[in-house]
Formats: sequence, structure tokens, C-alpha cells
Amino acid sequence: KPAAKPAAKPAAPAAADARTATLNGKDAAGGPIMTREELRACLAREEKLRGRLAENDQRRAVLDQQKAQIAADQEALKAERATLQSPARVEEMNARTRAYAERVQAWNKKAEEFAASGRKDVTAERLRLQINEERDALDKDMKLLEADRAKLEAEMKAAIEAYNAKAVALDARVQDWNARNAPANE
Repeated sequence: KPAAKPAAKPAAPAAADARTATLNGKDAAGGPIMTREELRACLAREEKLRGRLAENDQRRAVLDQQKAQIAADQEALKAERATLQSPARVEEMNARTRAYAERVQAWNKKAEEFAASGRKDVTAERLRLQINEERDALDKDMKLLEADRAKLEAEMKAAIEAYNAKAVALDARVQDWNARNAPANE
């Protein structure tokens, strides 16, 4: 059998100029020693890169600060949305409406019983006056309830419109931040 061939040596660089220059010529690359001009250019380039890195770090710090503020605003908006979805005032208005409906049902039952009785005495007259007073009180309470409901609806509508405006503004800020963040990352 023929003897195994030794592994091929890596190809030597075509020219000494293709190697990275070093300060002392003794680095692992074994490159040539830098000239003074090359050293000046290298140091100037390093200084320029450090300046660009500092500028980039400043931009990144501003973007990170804005990102934190956007995240805080998003959390505040979520909390505001939760209050809009189940406000206590709406629940209170619903409870008042239910109580009013029960009072109306009780009055209707009383009025029907009075009409069915067909009584024409003095007690019946007092009872009729009492039923009419209750009807007037119910009418007054209905007008107050409707006014309160209209006021609450207007306030809720304004609150929802304000929330939507804040959400749109926050979305615009997020899109702006994303547009500025992409080039900074590059």
C-alpha cells in the first residue's frame, strides 16, 4: 500500500499587505508592524466609532425611556377601560330602575283592585285620592329617573369618547416609537 499523504498546509496569503497590521509584529497573525500613519488612522477611526457608539447609546436610552412611558400609559389605559366596562353608577341606575318598576307594579295592582271593588263610599274616595297621589309621585320619580339616565348616558358617552381618543393617541405614539426604533436597531 502506498503511504498516506500528509495533510495539506493552508495556503499562504498572496501578499504581506493583505494581513492585519499589528503594533509590535509579534501577534498570532504575524502581520507587519503598523506605520505611524496607519496607527493615526486606526486611532481616529476608533475614536469616531466610540463617538458613534455613544450617540447610539444616547438614542437607545431615550427610546428605552419612551418605551417604559408607553408601557405605563398602556397599563393606565387598561385600568381606565376596566372602570368603563363596569361602572358602579350604571349598576346603581339599574337598581333604581328595578325599584321603580316594582313600585309601578305595586301601584298597578292596587289600582286594579280598587277598580274591581266598585266601592263608592267615603273610604273609597280616600283610597282613590291616595292612589292618584301615588301615581303623581310615580310620574315625578319617572321624570327624575329619566333625567338621571340621560345625564349618565351623556357622561358615559363622553368618557368613552375620551378613552377612544387616548387609545388612538397612544397607538400613534407606539407606531412612531416603532418607526424610530427600527433604524436605531439597524
